[in-house]
Amino acid sequence: MTLDANEAADLQVVVDRVEAEGIQRVLVTMTDQAGIMRVRLLPAARIPSAVVHGVSFSLTSALMLCSD
Repeated sequence: MTLDANEAADLQVVVDRVEAEGIQRVLVTMTDQAGIMRVRLLPAARIPSAVVHGVSFSLTSALMLCSD
């Protein structure tokens, strides 16, 4: 994904605020198809990468919920 100028500026505002507040880690959440919230703890320095490239969530737990 490529950010346009406005999105890049917005991201920089977030990064600057996180640094100013001394935040070291952030929680990234998603809800899977079963309505279960999945959470990933990231170092704050990975915010730009997470925004541009996304965050990987393991599918192993979702596969274990499937039955024949």
